[in-house]
Amino acid sequence: HIQFLERIVENESVSLHHVLNCIPQIPGLVNSSQIKKNKDGESKLQHQVKKKMGEYYHEILWRQCGHLAEECILWNGAMKRIPLGLTHPRVPLSYQSLLKGLLSAQLGDGYP
Repeated sequence: HIQFLERIVENESVSLHHVLNCIPQIPGLVNSSQIKKNKDGESKLQHQVKKKMGEYYHEILWRQCGHLAEECILWNGAMKRIPLGLTHPRVPLSYQSLLKGLLSAQLGDGYP
């Protein structure tokens, strides 16, 4: 399960990277003071702007995922799995700790 969660976070980070690279190419989408030109003359978002947009994206994304997934993760058990809501409290707390660690590592690294 850990590899699956890591892959989800990684895929979302890659998608976000592509979206953030497209934003400066769309005139009027962001303030011109938030865009800088690199040595090749290509427009890029300033690092701090990218970071703030990424944090906002992850906050909204994972809040929505949490609301949608809460019931099925806690109470719906597959044939070979006990629903998390019926397991020892340490199990869901371990998942919570794992998710926080994965998400904070993504947010703290910034976006290249």
